[in-house]
Amino acid sequence: MTPYEGTVLIAGATGFIGTHLARFLPHVRVLTRDTNAARSTLSKYGISVSEGIVKWAPGKSPLDASVLDGVDAIINLAGVSVADGRWTKRRKRSILQSRLDATKTLISALSSTQHRVQSLISASAVGYYGSCGNQFLTEDTEPGTDFLADVCKKWEDAAQPDTADIVRVVTPRIGIVLGPDGGALPKMAFPFKLFVGGKLGNGKHWMPWIHIDDLVGLFNHLLTSSISGPVNATAPTPVTNAEFTRQLAGSLKRPALFPVPRFVLRLLVGEFANALFASQRTDVTKAVNDGYAFRFPELKSALHELY
Repeated sequence: MTPYEGTVLIAGATGFIGTHLARFLPHVRVLTRDTNAARSTLSKYGISVSEGIVKWAPGKSPLDASVLDGVDAIINLAGVSVADGRWTKRRKRSILQSRLDATKTLISALSSTQHRVQSLISASAVGYYGSCGNQFLTEDTEPGTDFLADVCKKWEDAAQPDTADIVRVVTPRIGIVLGPDGGALPKMAFPFKLFVGGKLGNGKHWMPWIHIDDLVGLFNHLLTSSISGPVNATAPTPVTNAEFTRQLAGSLKRPALFPVPRFVLRLLVGEFANALFASQRTDVTKAVNDGYAFRFPELKSALHELY
């Protein structure tokens, strides 16, 4: 896979996905609220930012026009994590507002300054769909009605106003990203390593997973693609939670003996438990038809590579 050679401005480069993208792409400029912290985090991963680290304050001040000088594409991953901490009212406001502030600040800069930016890849998530049982979910499926669905819809809408004649906008709906150094997998694997892992509830809900290398590869593909609008950023073979649990336990050479009831997770993490039980059987025909070839289309090969 040949890395995109243009200069990419990344907002949210110090997160799990962002660090992998910054390591892969050769010409990166980073937007961050804290330059010292960003420099420290990226250095820890051995990432040298060739185009500089720039401070911004989304929602408080506009983006300086000079930040877009020489930039060919933007990747927007900025936003407060949905998985850290209970969903208090304050936390939920922060989850939504952090995404809207970052996206609107970028759109405002693209709309009001001269630049050569061709593409904006602004992240979204499969939470857009809510929980849909066994239904196959394409990019044309209607949004859900829960909190995460509302966040994702507003997040995507914020990236779209009057930009069609300015820049191509893609909103990848990202699933459960599997990687050894972040995301959901280390947290899911931990109880299995202690011999107390198991499926969630009856395990019948669908899990739309993707290997971190494929997510980076898909983003790289989208930088040069003509595709626009939403695209499901998940592997071609979603599995049920029961099947995911079985394969994860096998990869770790551990049993899967202890199912976790929904009410227990509700006590532990509050409303976030709803997201853990959401069933999303995503379809990736749009990405495949656009020419992206998955390195890890099957969960078994993905877990084998990771473990």
